[in-house]
Amino acid sequence: MPAPAAADAGLVAAWLEAEPEWRIARVFLPQAREARFEAWLAFEHALRETAWRVRDARVAQAKLGWWLEEIGHARAGAARHPLLQRLLALDALPAFADGGAERILRGAAHAVALESPADADTLLAAFVALEQPLAEARARLAGMAATDVAGVRGLAAARVLAECRHWSRFALPQRARLPLDLLARAGATRDAALEQGPALSLALGDALMPRIEEALTAGTPAVLDEAALRIGRAIGRAHGGRARRFAGAQLAFALWRLARRQPRA
Repeated sequence: MPAPAAADAGLVAAWLEAEPEWRIARVFLPQAREARFEAWLAFEHALRETAWRVRDARVAQAKLGWWLEEIGHARAGAARHPLLQRLLALDALPAFADGGAERILRGAAHAVALESPADADTLLAAFVALEQPLAEARARLAGMAATDVAGVRGLAAARVLAECRHWSRFALPQRARLPLDLLARAGATRDAALEQGPALSLALGDALMPRIEEALTAGTPAVLDEAALRIGRAIGRAHGGRARRFAGAQLAFALWRLARRQPRA
């Protein structure tokens, strides 16, 4: 099968448009530009789009079933989705080995089923359910040890903060994903949460940033995972235009230092 080099270009672009910090990361980290990891990270983005940004949970669950079916076709050598065609052509499907695909889709289904979390830790657990098998798959793809528990919790916290940027979808009242204690402290209803995004996302960031710091202190075995943690920390610090520019500079410096620590080929 010829590698569909251009077929997934729009999907890679969609990932980078939704997560612009990775444009910065790619400047410093060659691994983020490698074809296999580029396609894999674009696949992760497409899966998270299904899990977190589809308005109707039933539609999201149906799409997850479709994803599992498509991965099955890909593993049989008959990939139909452009990203899965690309992963097949790049010999990246071992990331789904040993039940990895099933664990990823179960984690995504658990995330989709989240409703009315009592607090930030309950919300975080739903994100962990998806980020854990994704981290395992990335480690398998890189031939490295999987990120530890603290690292995965930090990655999940970073992902929550990344999703908060898309507040109009993250805080959809019908998906009921905001922690109840957070709403109660703000005196907000689910419907009002859409208008109180800055204050609520800041409060959520305050609750979750310690998880990111804990993961960075513990250290992570995979460069892409550490980059994701540093991106999450930068997002958590970015409140207001001036702070956002400053956080971007901090992120670039942190990623430069991370790249300097990596062994050269």
